[in-house]
Amino acid sequence: MENYIELNIENIGKVKGLKEGNCNSFYGIPYGKVEKRFEKAIPTTWNDTLDVSSRENIKCCIQNRKFHQPKSKDDIFYHKEFREGLTFNYSEDCLTLNIYTPKEIKDNCPVLFFVHGGSFRICSNNEKCFHGKEIAKRNAILVMPNYRLNIFGFYADKNVANAGLSDVALALKWVHEHIKDFGGNPENITVMGQSAGAMLMQSLIINPRYNSMIKRCFLQSGGGMTSLPFGPHSRKGAIKFYNKLKQYLKVETYEELQQMDADTLCKGYLEYSNKHPLSSLLYSYQVYDGDLVDKTFYKNFIEYHLTPSMYTYTKNDLLYPLMKKLTLKYFSKLNSTSYLLEFTHDLPGDKKGAWHSADVWYEFGTIDASWRPMTNIDREISSAYIDMIIDFANGLEPKNKFFSITKRN
Repeated sequence: MENYIELNIENIGKVKGLKEGNCNSFYGIPYGKVEKRFEKAIPTTWNDTLDVSSRENIKCCIQNRKFHQPKSKDDIFYHKEFREGLTFNYSEDCLTLNIYTPKEIKDNCPVLFFVHGGSFRICSNNEKCFHGKEIAKRNAILVMPNYRLNIFGFYADKNVANAGLSDVALALKWVHEHIKDFGGNPENITVMGQSAGAMLMQSLIINPRYNSMIKRCFLQSGGGMTSLPFGPHSRKGAIKFYNKLKQYLKVETYEELQQMDADTLCKGYLEYSNKHPLSSLLYSYQVYDGDLVDKTFYKNFIEYHLTPSMYTYTKNDLLYPLMKKLTLKYFSKLNSTSYLLEFTHDLPGDKKGAWHSADVWYEFGTIDASWRPMTNIDREISSAYIDMIIDFANGLEPKNKFFSITKRN
């Protein structure tokens, strides 16, 4: 057992993780179970010790990369950047999370809860840029959930919607209830998210049912998106899109869609999306459902956003002028102590600059897993960036000698 560590998660079960240098890694811990497609998951438990010591345990949602090689310029770019050479285990029942703790389990460590992006349709928590060893080295805990994506996570009709967001909410509740068994402080959870992950966390930050679990938030390239095209979309429009998809798939009822083979369903969704790319993009988002995503919370976000926050975007971000404008607009109205940072460092290896998601390499200290010819300057920037995040999570003033930070309140 010298290379492994066992922990008991109260009322859940025992897990066996892996000792990896300066951290303990727990890969693919189930936090929920999908009993019915498109519907909210339920908590799960187990009897025997669950071996979560291998990355092979990680399940990620079925998505286009299971069936297709990347074709578009963006897909080819991000495949090379984050996924080339990796293998993934796909499942509709993909509700697992990775936890990284300091080598020596301590009490009351700050907790970082990071939700990946991917346009609500792709990605997973085991891509090259994701690991928690540098976070754990600084006596903090990192948690990364997987959740349902694309049609599995964001199908909508009059009775169901936002299953992917409900997964993330369930994972957050799981962490709040059980992270103490890993040495984490449940009263000091900093939620983090990038791109679509930031948009999902934005909905929970302003939702009174969940914001009491959140001490701080750190949102990248997607936080503060309260209006179109990045904010939640209409349920009515989503229902119209998915009704047309049903016609394309030659099914008539919700039940038929639930019973369809998962791969067949995803392939059909992808085929239809390729024929209607704009509609697919718009309605694979979270929608207003009057529950997790409520128009009242978004309209009156100043009243509901109570947590100290840090918002970031990159110099060459997705739709940069609009991304910056919407982030600044939200930031300028917050009453809580908040910080704003623009990531301006150009990555080596090409002329893409500081592109959308470039900062992820630096916040987790995984730059040596990149194909890019990273230098000592990149390592210094990464180390300073992680230190800044840990200071923020500990309630200290975030500082960074490489990037300017604007403070509000």
